[in-house]
Amino acid sequence: MTSARRYAQAVYQIATEKNNIEQWVEDLSVLSASTLDPDFLAFVNSPNVGNEKKTSLIKDVFSSHVNVEAVNLCCILSLRNSVSILPRIADYVQEFLDADKGIERAEIVTAVQLMILIALLGSSITKSLLSLC
Repeated sequence: MTSARRYAQAVYQIATEKNNIEQWVEDLSVLSASTLDPDFLAFVNSPNVGNEKKTSLIKDVFSSHVNVEAVNLCCILSLRNSVSILPRIADYVQEFLDADKGIERAEIVTAVQLMILIALLGSSITKSLLSLC
């Protein structure tokens, strides 16, 4: 089991106990988006940057945008130079939520672009295909 999955299980357990799973999904999305910034990621994952500087930056940037527990998760990950796993944690939490709701995710692969296919098939089939997307 990966560390991202273990963190996600802990987050999911806490979130379901506190009945704020949707808030966690949103917060993890915000935190995950921050990993797209290479400067931010380099800073919080650097073993050469002091822990106090990392946590201070994380708290300054995110405290007004996400719940305190999500900020703390990001701080913990920064202490382990592992902030880059946030997107995988978010994906796992979403998978757990989907499983609890009975939602199955599927990937549709077509030989031609779906919009071209819809245009060729006509409006009656279009509605059916779009309801699948």
